[in-house]
Amino acid sequence: MLLSKYLYDYYGKKVILLIDEYDNPIIKAHENGHYNKAINFFKGFYKSTVKGNDYVEMVVMTGVLRVAKEGIFSELNNMEVHTVLEEGCRSGD
Repeated sequence: MLLSKYLYDYYGKKVILLIDEYDNPIIKAHENGHYNKAINFFKGFYKSTVKGNDYVEMVVMTGVLRVAKEGIFSELNNMEVHTVLEEGCRSGD
């Protein structure tokens, strides 16, 4: 949260936070028997970094697993899930 505040203070604009491959550390934790620890960590991470962060305009998350609106993301609101299979997201659309 501090980094987004520093960027906001410097530029005077809310930031767009990009979390690329959000699911990779969760998959790796599951493969190595640390799934519950990882889920607990990311619940807290997303809650403190995204929800209630007045310096963030929007968060874009990418990954191969579909974002579930339950579980680690249950605290977040206004989530939209988009896939490459949607109209307008495919090549040639």
